[in-house]
Amino acid sequence: GKVGRGDTIQSMAADRRKVRIPRLVRMHANEMEDVESVGAGDIVAMFGVDCASGTTFTDGKTKLSMTSMFVPDPVISLALVPADKNAPNFSKALGRFTKEDPTFRVHTDDESGQTIISGMGELHLEIYVERLKREYGVECSTGNPKVAFRETASTRSKFAYTHK
Repeated sequence: GKVGRGDTIQSMAADRRKVRIPRLVRMHANEMEDVESVGAGDIVAMFGVDCASGTTFTDGKTKLSMTSMFVPDPVISLALVPADKNAPNFSKALGRFTKEDPTFRVHTDDESGQTIISGMGELHLEIYVERLKREYGVECSTGNPKVAFRETASTRSKFAYTHK
C-alpha cells in the first residue's frame, strides 16, 4: 500500500478516529526530507498526528490491527527531582515521553514520594533528563531511589519491665 500527504487514515485504536496527514517526512539518521507519498517499507514520520507508539492506521475500509510489540522491562531506575517544585512542564514532559517511548516508565514511589524514572540504560535516562532541560526548560537532578527499610523481630526475647 501507499499513503500520501493530505490522505485521510483511520486509527485502529479504541477511539477509531480519522486523521488527515498534513506532512510526511522520510527519515534517514538525523536528516528529514519532505515527501508527497510513501510506500510499504518506507520509514517516515507523520507530523501533526497525535498517537502512541505502536498505533495501527488503515484506510478505514480494512479493519486490521498489528499485534502489540514486546516491550522488555526497564533495567535501571533513577529518582528525578525538579529544581522548581511547581514546574508545570515537568508532568507534561514526562507524560509525552512515556507516550512516545514504551520502554520509558515513570511512577511515584508511595513510601518515599519520589518520582522514579525507569528505562533501558543510564544513557537512555540521561537523554530524557537533558530533553527535560532543553525542550521544556525544567532543570532536574537525579539520584538513586530511596529504599524503604523495614525491621521486624525475628526471635523471641525475654524481658522484665513494669510500666508505672
